[in-house]
Amino acid sequence: MKDKLKTSAGQYTINQTGISEIEIVIPPIELQKQFANFVNQVDKLKFEIQGKLE
Repeated sequence: MKDKLKTSAGQYTINQTGISEIEIVIPPIELQKQFANFVNQVDKLKFEIQGKLE
């Protein structure tokens, strides 16, 4: 990807063509929800542990 942004002079540039060629992979919504639930559980545990340590 880095090579696609490099000009013949060796400088990096970003243009519409370069951006349109970048493939962005988005996981299915169900996996996104599972990940969000996992992060929320970790946050809850973190706050519980912090509360017990104080």
